[in-house]
Amino acid sequence: RLLDAQEVLHRLPAKMQCMDLGYGASEGKFNIPTQLNCPSGAAAPFACFYEFQPLDGSSPLFLWEVQDGCYYEMLITTYSGLYRYNLQD
Repeated sequence: RLLDAQEVLHRLPAKMQCMDLGYGASEGKFNIPTQLNCPSGAAAPFACFYEFQPLDGSSPLFLWEVQDGCYYEMLITTYSGLYRYNLQD
């Protein structure tokens, strides 16, 4: 029987901390966690080129144009040939 991560963490000492792997998919690794026990972090700068499609269908924005509190679909362009690929996450 395989244990999931939550079951493993419950078996470790209470003060044990872990480094999350962050956000990624088979298409690439998209962020670099900067704090223990936290999956969020800075965008991985050399993983791909990021664009963000507003949910209202307007033109995609660059990473530096996104707004806090807004929702977007992430589009990636990679060195391996994906062009404006929508992860639909």
